[in-house]
Amino acid sequence: MQLNHSFRRLAMFMALAAWLGDAAQGDESPGSRNQVFQVAKGGEPILLPVLIGGKPYNFIFDTGSGNSMFSTRLKHLLGGPTHSRQVVTTIQPGPFETMLFRAPPITLAHTGRRDVSEVLCVDLKALEPFFGKRVDGVLGFDAVRDLIVQVNFDRGELSILPKVPADAGKEVQLWVVEGIPAVLLELDAGPDFFRIATGRVGAASGSLAARKFGLLMDAGQLSVLGEVT
Repeated sequence: MQLNHSFRRLAMFMALAAWLGDAAQGDESPGSRNQVFQVAKGGEPILLPVLIGGKPYNFIFDTGSGNSMFSTRLKHLLGGPTHSRQVVTTIQPGPFETMLFRAPPITLAHTGRRDVSEVLCVDLKALEPFFGKRVDGVLGFDAVRDLIVQVNFDRGELSILPKVPADAGKEVQLWVVEGIPAVLLELDAGPDFFRIATGRVGAASGSLAARKFGLLMDAGQLSVLGEVT
């Protein structure tokens, strides 16, 4: 993995966080200017309303994708192709080579225009059964890296905050690895970076690289808990 040593500190509060703003869905609170979106509870995939040309579209909130994506059904909104390069996303098992396209202006509620100039164009129809609704794109880390985001899956709320609250809890250093936020974890098989991917949910919410899995198996540190289909 390529490590970007100029790491960034981000505030990503998951279900541990109890502090929430008081704003209504998609509105700003005049005092704190928090923005709160109603999302699925229990760690289900997160869909956010993204405005393109003044029209709302359903985008998956996915910090595990280094680049934002448009569904192939929205290809008519994109500019021409720019260049191809290796990218990392949640929907693929590893880095892959693909073409990038010029992106139209993208807006998320009152956060203003997202700084996204190039996007992928991917067929996302296979994801729609998990959401029960149309999926128009993926809001990747390139679009949200400047935001302070708090997710409370128990209450089904995603908040965009103007600053980190004083009672947010313990600060953890985050690194940007291959364009994706990650934490450095110590395992018996040695330290390694683990990506923070809000698009990884359900049975796929955690995974290990094959080499790390094999080392832990050899050391007797893994055991079978059950099976899923």
